Amino acid sequence: PVPTTITTTTTTNDADHDHTNNTMKPRSFTLFQLLKTGPAWLILWTFSVFAGGGVYITQNLGQMVLSLQFDESVVPSAVALFSVASMLARLITGALADHVVGRGFPRPILITLGSLVTALSHALLAVASEQATFIAGVAMSGFSYGMMWPLIVLIVGDIYGKKYLAGNFLFFEGLTIATGTLVLSKFVSQTIYQTHLQDGSTTCLGQSCFQMTHWIATALAATTLLTSFGILNSKLTRQAYAYKPVHEH
Repeated sequence: PVPTTITTTTTTNDADHDHTNNTMKPRSFTLFQLLKTGPAWLILWTFSVFAGGGVYITQNLGQMVLSLQFDESVVPSAVALFSVASMLARLITGALADHVVGRGFPRPILITLGSLVTALSHALLAVASEQATFIAGVAMSGFSYGMMWPLIVLIVGDIYGKKYLAGNFLFFEGLTIATGTLVLSKFVSQTIYQTHLQDGSTTCLGQSCFQMTHWIATALAATTLLTSFGILNSKLTRQAYAYKPVHEH
């Protein structure tokens, strides 16, 4: 009889493996799978701080102006400036994020920038005794708040895939706003404000009314510098930004 040789071959799924650069294509995570990963909780903490800082400013601008005894006309100007800065940040961040990736850097590097802007904005507001300093702090706060929205969508999509992006994004959007608002804008700021009220008064006057809250927000923003490094150096992030589809080569 003529001997036969049976040759077996092992195939890999081209959808999951790129033969050009030998990297695995990041898979899509459901929300349940996402919550089992470390970067998800770092992202949640980071953007909760960003959201809390922004909402805290918008909800207390009137009282801040009153406590610093600025002219009442500063309030609508500050609100408008916060909104414009936030809108510009959304437009600029989206384009900048694409440019960063095009230069070979992962998008989460912009979280580090957002952390610095957030920390500096609240530090300025903590020491503000003049309108110019106050307005600068409000504008920077609006910009950092605006940065977070395109970054959440892009980074979550990059790291955890596009298939379940809608549900994953809504989870981060809802929980970051709720957590940041509840902790910083409600419990922390209201508690500090009330402790500086004069006996029988319902209005607080002076820098002390919000100063400690601003310093707490600054400290929280400093922690997001650390979490941004954690996100950048995570295995999932390295895999997501190392992968390049074949047609991009």
